[in-house]
Parts: sequence; C-alpha cells; structure tokens
Amino acid sequence: MARDNDGYWAGPMHFDEFLDDFVPPASSPTPDVQYDIKDPKVEKDMYGFLLEGMNSVMTNCVTVDTSNHPDKLAPAGKHKKPDFLTYNALVNLQGGRTQFGKAVLGGEDKLKDDPFDDRAKAGGFEPALDTKNSESLGQMLRYIEEMHASQHRVFSFFIFINANYFRVIRADKDGLIVTDKRMWRQDDPDLKYQCLNEFLHRFDNLSPEAQGFDTTVRPVARENATHGERARKELAPYVEEDKQLKVPIREMDVPCAEAPTGFRTFYVWASYGTDARGLRSRATRAYPAWDPQDERVVFIKDGWRSDVGTVVPEAQSIAGLNTKVIDHAPVLVCGGDIPGQKTVTHLYVDKKWNKGQRLEHHPRAHHRLAENIGLPLWKFKSSKHLMQILFDALICHRQATERCRTLHRDFSARNIFWDEKTGRGFLADWDLCAPMPELPCTDPDVNVMAQKPNSSGRPDRTGTWGFMSSLSLSEDDKLHDVQDDLESLFWVGFYMILLYFPFDIADVINADFILKKKNEKKDKPVGGTNKRAFLEGQRYAFIFNFPDTVSRPLQRWFSSYRMKLRAWIRYYFDVQEWKKQADEDPDFSEPTAPSLRSYDALVADWVKLLDTGDFKDNDRLNDPLHEQHPEAIIEAYRKKLEKDSKADRIATATQKKLNSDNMRASSSFSATLQGTPLEEDEDEEAASGSRADAEHDEEAGSGEDDEEEVAEDVDEVEENEEEIRAAKRQKTAAPGTYIRTSSPTQLGGRKGKGRL
Repeated sequence: MARDNDGYWAGPMHFDEFLDDFVPPASSPTPDVQYDIKDPKVEKDMYGFLLEGMNSVMTNCVTVDTSNHPDKLAPAGKHKKPDFLTYNALVNLQGGRTQFGKAVLGGEDKLKDDPFDDRAKAGGFEPALDTKNSESLGQMLRYIEEMHASQHRVFSFFIFINANYFRVIRADKDGLIVTDKRMWRQDDPDLKYQCLNEFLHRFDNLSPEAQGFDTTVRPVARENATHGERARKELAPYVEEDKQLKVPIREMDVPCAEAPTGFRTFYVWASYGTDARGLRSRATRAYPAWDPQDERVVFIKDGWRSDVGTVVPEAQSIAGLNTKVIDHAPVLVCGGDIPGQKTVTHLYVDKKWNKGQRLEHHPRAHHRLAENIGLPLWKFKSSKHLMQILFDALICHRQATERCRTLHRDFSARNIFWDEKTGRGFLADWDLCAPMPELPCTDPDVNVMAQKPNSSGRPDRTGTWGFMSSLSLSEDDKLHDVQDDLESLFWVGFYMILLYFPFDIADVINADFILKKKNEKKDKPVGGTNKRAFLEGQRYAFIFNFPDTVSRPLQRWFSSYRMKLRAWIRYYFDVQEWKKQADEDPDFSEPTAPSLRSYDALVADWVKLLDTGDFKDNDRLNDPLHEQHPEAIIEAYRKKLEKDSKADRIATATQKKLNSDNMRASSSFSATLQGTPLEEDEDEEAASGSRADAEHDEEAGSGEDDEEEVAEDVDEVEENEEEIRAAKRQKTAAPGTYIRTSSPTQLGGRKGKGRL
C-alpha cells in the first residue's frame, strides 16, 4: 500500500496555511477543551481522554473508538478497523463498529511513532519503503482508501496523532497533503492556540461538500419516493441478491448540457463488481440506472479521468462516434465533468515547504456519463453468438479508426457488451482512446495505423494488462497501434473460449498465467514474453487442445487469427532489423507487410466464418458458475486444483502407509521363516522404517503429519477414489501441466445479469 503511493505525499504544509486553504473558519468561537492526559504508556491510554475531548469540541459529529470492531459490510479480506472514526451525530453507532461507508473523518494514533520528518532534506519527508514507519503509513493509507471506496467522495481528511503531536492529512485521487506536526494536549507554542480543537471545530461546521463528499449522489428525496420504488423494481434483475438488502437506492446526477440545472437525475442501486479501491486511480464505478425521464434502464459510468490538456473526455469521444454514426458503438445519453470536482494535490508539489519527492503528479477530474446498457460479453448464448459479438466490436473499432481517426487502446473482456433485444455487440469504455494522424498523410515516418505521439495525455502503453499485446507489454515506449488492439481482441476471444467452453481446468489456469504474467524491470512492469511464445508456438503448445464438444469454427478462428498475429510480430522485428541494416547495406530489402497490416483479411475471414461455419447450438457452459464473470471462474478453478492437490497428498500418504504396512508384513514373514522371534526385531524394523520415512520426507514432508492427515481423512480418501487416481497421474505429467479431475460444470456458482 505504501509502495503504491510512494513519493506522492506533499508536506509539511504549515498548519495555518492548511486551514486557510482547506478548512474555513466557523462562525462560532472554538471551544476551550483540555485533554487531561499524563504520559501514556500504551496507545489505549490515550483513547478515552482523546475521544472525550474531541466529542466535547464537536457537536454535529461524534468520534468513536473503532479499534476492536471491523466493518461487517467490507468485502472479504477488507475487514479493517482504524483506531477511531468520526460520524455524523445522527448515525447509528452500532456499538462502536467500524462503518467506513458512513465515516466523515478517520484517525490513527501511535504512542511515539511519526512516519513523517519535518526536518528532513528535500525528498525525505515520507519514510523509506519497508521500514516500520512505512508500515504505519501503509496502515493509514488502507483506511483512507477504504473510506473513498465505500463512499462517494471528492477528497477526505484524516488525523494522525501520537502522544505529543498530531497532523492532518488531506487525500484526493492524485496524492496526499500533510501538515507539519503540532501539539494537541495544550496550546501550540508557535501558533498560540489549541490546534487540534481549532481543526475539529472548523471541520464540525463544514458543509458536506467542504468535508469532501460528492453531493451529486444522495439518498432518495421524500418527494421522489415513487421514482425510488420504480427504480427498485426495474433494477432488481441487475443487482445481486445479497446487495439488494445492504445497499439503498440513491439519486445520482449526471452532467447534461440540455437540462436547466445542468444535470439529469437517475436512480442507482448497487454498483457492478468493479473495485474502486486505489487512492491514486481512476476509481471507476459502473451502475445500472433507472432513467425516469425516458422510463428505461441505462448504464452509468463514474470515474476520475486524466485532467491534462490533450485528453478528450469519454463522453465527448462517444458523442463523436455517434455523430459519425459508428456502428456497434455505445449511444450516449448525457455526460461530462462534474463541476468543481478536481484533484488539487498537484498544485502544492512545487511549494517551497514541500520536502516530499516532487514526482510528476497526475491531476484528475471527476467524469460521469450515461449510455445504453448491455449484457456483459461472457453472457453470450453460443459459440456463434460469441463470434458475432466480437466481430461487431471489430467493426466498431475499424470504423472509429477510419472515420473518426480514434484508436480505442483498451480491448478487454469487460469492455465488450451486447444488446439484449438485438443480440448484437458494441465496444464500450472509450476513456483511454487516443487520436490518430489525419489522412492523407505524406510523411513516410508517420505510422498512420498508430496513435499520434504524445497525444493521449497518458502513457502510450495502456490498456488492461491481461489483454494487452505482447509487443506493448515488452516495450513500454512503443507507440500504440491498430495491431496492438487487434491482438488484444484475440486474447479476449481466447479467454472467453477457454472459460466458457468445456476445456480442462488446468489449461485455463495455465492460460490465465500466460495472459497475466508480469515482471518488474527498473521499477516498471514488463511482460509479453509468454504471450509471444504462445503465438509463436515455442512453448505452452501442450496446454491448449480443443475438445470435440467445442464448435469447429472456434478452432478455425483461433488458428487463423493466431497465424496472422504470429506473422505480424515477425514482421515487426524484421522491420526493426531492416532499419538497422538499410544504411549499411542498400540492397537489404524491406520486409513485405503481412495481411494484418490492414483489417481486410481478418474481416473477410471472419465474415466467411460466420456465414459458412458449422456452429453448434447452445454449446457453451450454462451452469451457475459459468454465468458469472471471469474472475469468479478462475477463483473457483484454482480452488478445485488446490483440492485436487490435497487429494494427491492424501493419496501419497495413504500409499506410504500401505508401503510401510507391506514392509512390516514382509519383514515379519521373513523373520518367521528364519525362526527369529518377531518382537526382538521390532526396534530394528522401526528404525528402518524411520530411515525410509526420512528419505521420503525430503520430498513429501513429515511422515507423522501425513499419517495424522490420513487418519483424519480416510473417509475422504474412500469417497474420492477417482480424484485421487487422477491426482496420482498428475505426478507423471509434463512439468507445468495439471490434470483435471472433474469437468468445469461440476463447480457451483450464482447467476447474474447485467453489465459487469
């Protein structure tokens, strides 16, 4: 966590200046409250005095010790419990339980530690990574991140406090600003006032907007209750049942130039399965939404876009596609930047007082749009339907590059959808798109199939890692081009085929590894080697075979597409070599471009496949698990393989016990034949058995532990004989392979509907 935000702390900002810029004064005088605490020995010694004093200062809010009660509503693995949280005074405190979704202010205390150094040299304000203070910093960041993920926020405040000093932190989507340290148990000797009380009193009297809340999202107004009930009925098919009881209906405003107020109001319930965690991120949320104006369900996308001059907001990009009548593109309802909601941390990085690392920051603006809703790609009906949806996305991509000179740059399994009424696909999520050179272009050095250099306001290497092209992953300075997107489309199709048709589970896990493999090189992630090797057929060839139950046209699509990509990658490197050799050897001929230089061959093959392919009907997996999103399937498959691995261990231990019994029986029989009393050889036999066990333990672990496991799981061994036999076969499989012990359809799951 600290690593993700390393270098993005600005401080120490003078306390007075911080208050002037971010926490305006209240109209009433600050209460004179004393914190009667003497030399605390442990953190808990501070809690009672601190919280009592804070609650004496604040009248509109209440601060609670939450250090022992994690948030019940947090996702699995996110059950955090900060030292204290502050809530609106009207909130049900639930016995001091952590409620990140309702907190207005967070806090963490330490007895002596302070992760920041006001006297540090430039760049040393925050602690070095992997130190004790860095751990404290990461702990605070987790709490701040959880507050932002659980609420609709523009920014937030957080208090760090130890036995003598405190600091106030302001966090937005571009970083964090930290005050200098100030005394809190008495008046600060420099400022001549009680600094903690001053901050708390001002904060207590701030409006929700000034406290950092996004007030364009709010509870349903009483006069709009009818809209709220209609929304509940219309949105129910799109919201998971467990969320329906936990999450309320809300009103959400979307920028709309035609509306008198500048906004159009929709009704949302629960967001799809997107994770908005990560402080310095786009924090994208997605919602099915009820539109009372047109009386239909639409899709709302909410996130923090890059706010630099060359970036075109997504709503504007989609409007451009609609103006040019691009087929299979999303249809914009309304959208734009939310006024007054931008990050400001970058404005303070170059201040004289900043002893942070002064890295290049990434200012962001809050962007929200509404468009037509669709079903996610993975809910396709059959193999032919999958091919049709992907083809529609390809046509949209081609028309966008040719008519709008716009490159999408982010094909993924979550960016392709289909209309439930027509069954046709569309390519969504144009927030990472970039402009391309205008045509005609006479400059031979300009690649008209790539984005304009430095045109996107974002890193040229962008996209969803698992689906990015092998060349983009291996060369972080490569200019993104059409062929990168076409390779991404291939990986999307490949992934859908593996996950939603009856392939071996181990093949799926291996493919998931190929797609997502990432290494660090000079503090930058790199990859693509495994993907390129797969396309070249150099490695991993053994892991991917089409079962007979899968429609043959899918195999034709896979093989043909793979060969086109292989030829393109070879051509790419041949061109690099030609450029090196051309100056020295004029006779060195320029490589001939393969078919993927344009869309034509790929489109022609795809059309022929759809027109003449002998597709099977209803050939995809339709059990509850395979109605879910890809991540859920991968998780279930991994658990299945772990279970098989356990079965393998049980089988090994069982066989070991049988071998030991056989050895004992053999020894006993031999001893009997020799006329030697059995009891006299028991110690020697036991010693021999121990040596055998020790030799085996070097590979399989403790023999005693294994035998205990056998004793506990004997019933499981008997009930899963087929699984154990399969797990045994796994021992003789090729390195890196797995043997599936059951089909994917034997795994359970839940159904879902909507755009995830």
